[in-house]
Amino acid sequence: MGRKWLLLIVSMGIIFWSSESLAKEAHSWSELDQIAGQMLQFTKQDKIDEAKQLTSVFADELNEYSFEDQVWSMSALRTLVTTFEHADRALTSEEMTDAERFRLVTSFRLTVDSFLENDNPLWNQMELSIMDSLDRLDQAISSNDQTDFNHELNEYRSIYAMVRPAIQITVDGDQVQTLDDYNHFFLTSSLTDRELEDHVHEMRQSYQKLFHTNGKDEADPMIYWVMFTIGAPVILSLSYVGFRKYKAEKRKVKAKE
Repeated sequence: MGRKWLLLIVSMGIIFWSSESLAKEAHSWSELDQIAGQMLQFTKQDKIDEAKQLTSVFADELNEYSFEDQVWSMSALRTLVTTFEHADRALTSEEMTDAERFRLVTSFRLTVDSFLENDNPLWNQMELSIMDSLDRLDQAISSNDQTDFNHELNEYRSIYAMVRPAIQITVDGDQVQTLDDYNHFFLTSSLTDRELEDHVHEMRQSYQKLFHTNGKDEADPMIYWVMFTIGAPVILSLSYVGFRKYKAEKRKVKAKE
């Protein structure tokens, strides 16, 4: 078991710091959530420079956040870091489309919100978008238009990819795997229209259940953060070096300019 923990910690690049080495003011998660929300607003308003500046602000605030009272899975925090990286890249890329940039920043914003103790997380508001997408997919199957079907399937996958990280943090892993399996089903060759229609109907039922019974489930205790040690409190700062690297790279760019 000890070796399993060690491999997991090394693979994620996690660094343990004592509370004394990170003796900074503890910020509430709602403040981080507000920053992520403002990033999305700036992106929506095409104020990309302002949104980019907030990535550094978020990194600083996260580094100052006290994790010692939180019990979050490593998988969840890895998901947070990944969505942050994607949002940061989206805001610095000149080749990315506006739609893709907005999708990635929205995914980050939903992910940050999912860490709040909230019975109605923001991702729950995506119900209408997903259900409408499934309706259009069903209509494309009925019309027997392969081009239309491929387009609607890609649209659905795009929406699911945007909301999946937040869902993954909030619900049981088996539910997420079920949703993933739904997507993989479409890769099966030689499906009849009836099979596709039945599949979309099953997806719709699962999503209805998900959106209306999305209470938090317990994660595997094997991957919980244990925020205490014998003798002194310990704060585990996820990807601290990674976030600092973003700031260092931004300083280099500014210096060159």
